[in-house]
Amino acid sequence: MKILEAMILSISHYKMAVPFIFHLLMTIFVAFVTLYVIDWPGRVYNLNHRRPQILEVDGSITEAGIKSFRPLQSDITTVLSVAASATRAAAVCWTGNLLWRYAFMLMEKGEITIAGFSKVVDGGIMTLLRPHDVANRKNVFLVHLIIFTCFGMDYFSSILTGSVTWKLSSIMVEGSVPVMNITQGIAGDDISFYRNGSFFVSAAIEGGVAFGLVSWGTLHTDSSKPNSNLPIPSNITRRAIIQSANIQTIQNLPINSTLDSIRLPYFTVDKFEYITDPDATLTSQQKLLLNDSSVYNPYNNNQGFAAFLPDTYWGPGSDPNLPDPVTVTESRILSIQVLLSPLSDPTCDSSFPASYMLSGVNFYLTLTTNSTYYSCFAFANVTYTAGGAICQDCKIISPAVVEGNLYSANLQPVPDPLTIEALAITPSVAAHSLLTGFTDVSSGASNSVETSLQSYAIEFVSRGYQCAWSYLVVELGDLGPENQTNVVFAIPASQPTVLRWRVYFWVGLHLGSLLCGITFAYWQSHYRHPWFSNPTMIAFQLDTAGIFKEGRVVNLKDPWDPTAKYPAGRLQLQDYDHERPGQPRAVILMQEDLNKLGDVLEK
Repeated sequence: MKILEAMILSISHYKMAVPFIFHLLMTIFVAFVTLYVIDWPGRVYNLNHRRPQILEVDGSITEAGIKSFRPLQSDITTVLSVAASATRAAAVCWTGNLLWRYAFMLMEKGEITIAGFSKVVDGGIMTLLRPHDVANRKNVFLVHLIIFTCFGMDYFSSILTGSVTWKLSSIMVEGSVPVMNITQGIAGDDISFYRNGSFFVSAAIEGGVAFGLVSWGTLHTDSSKPNSNLPIPSNITRRAIIQSANIQTIQNLPINSTLDSIRLPYFTVDKFEYITDPDATLTSQQKLLLNDSSVYNPYNNNQGFAAFLPDTYWGPGSDPNLPDPVTVTESRILSIQVLLSPLSDPTCDSSFPASYMLSGVNFYLTLTTNSTYYSCFAFANVTYTAGGAICQDCKIISPAVVEGNLYSANLQPVPDPLTIEALAITPSVAAHSLLTGFTDVSSGASNSVETSLQSYAIEFVSRGYQCAWSYLVVELGDLGPENQTNVVFAIPASQPTVLRWRVYFWVGLHLGSLLCGITFAYWQSHYRHPWFSNPTMIAFQLDTAGIFKEGRVVNLKDPWDPTAKYPAGRLQLQDYDHERPGQPRAVILMQEDLNKLGDVLEK
């Protein structure tokens, strides 16, 4: 630093330092704006409109408020491009005259010819200096170094403008039209049509599977981490809100929009304990349920994976009206079909790693109705809670699908009239969902952690309940006090990510060239001629009469004539004659090496 300070202090006049200071300040300012303004954490920029336009749920278009005003992504790229060009222009303030200054320095030392002077001040990238143009190779090297430095600075800008990458983001804007016609279970509603016709129950089971495809079939990823699969159990709940074509509103909402308040299915497991000896623990009635011929038995025809054993029979109840809202919290035996064994060799002997299933758990072997394999069941006492939940600011993760976190502060469990009906058909909905293959729980499991059988079973039953509840709220539900909610739209935007190493590299190149310029200024301060700002005027004010003297050029012509020849010899810049004030400095031609240089040099 002391050397640098000495170099800067050696500049005799303040004006000499102005271009360097301006270049330094521009470099620092542009780097600061890029790193700490454009790349401010969480800052996003609009895509198409500085004040985004909203497509409301009723189809109307409104303009967002002034708080949503943001520059466009194209504005930022333009600002970066202009800033990089402005920094380059600041550098030109001192690099533009660098070759002229060096040519005068060589001329003061008598180390350059007229032809060499012409080539140096031309400064083209194709400039080729010959040995007789300047006195030694060091000067040739320095001239080309200056040329390539000035030429390279023209391409520094692309390093900065390419340092910003963009990823899709969103800004949240409140809508003015609420989402309407959202159904819910109403206590006391007549559901006798559902009780008296098995067709409606079958439709509910198939509809629940269809809702499962909508909610889970194509979206196994974690909505908060788009590039990662869901953990199992996921601890999330989803509701597919399907509306009639003539009243649909939620389908128009963009992904990542949020609803002020929405009712979702709620299912959590509080305790899970394996039954080590099911043959001795289960009652005869519970064992018979596995072989029940009912169409609602989830294990018939080699189907099913996990289901709670009912008290008496599989399938829906008999009450012709929806009950009062209820939250079910109870302990019940969960049956898990772990293995299928061939009829020729019925056995349940199999070992699993401790991370998948606890050791010491015995299986129960039985043949379910219309099955071609024996089933090996494991059982567990499970304490669970089922009902509904009110979710505040829940997010739409795909068209018409709302998601909430079961353990988030913005989701509060509430009693729900559809709880018992949803639990009744959950085993059938979950079993039938396996036939689609798209809602298989294991297909969305995170592959970074080995998942246990317990976790698979909990997630399987939870999704079955969510799908059953989501469909029943459409088939058995009606418009109630929660039939509408306000929406906050997620408007697509761009979020910048600055590659900081590129910005630092760009700064380093400018600071490196700036240091070279200051070093050059320090070097030039040791010469006798002063620092000048306008080289063309300085050249105009030289006395060159001593160069073009008769007898030194063959076929003497007008120096402006394109065919005229340069006089041979090296140029020598004379000192200012203080005894002749106001007279220009003279440039003479040194003739002592004419034999070496030849009579004339072509342009």
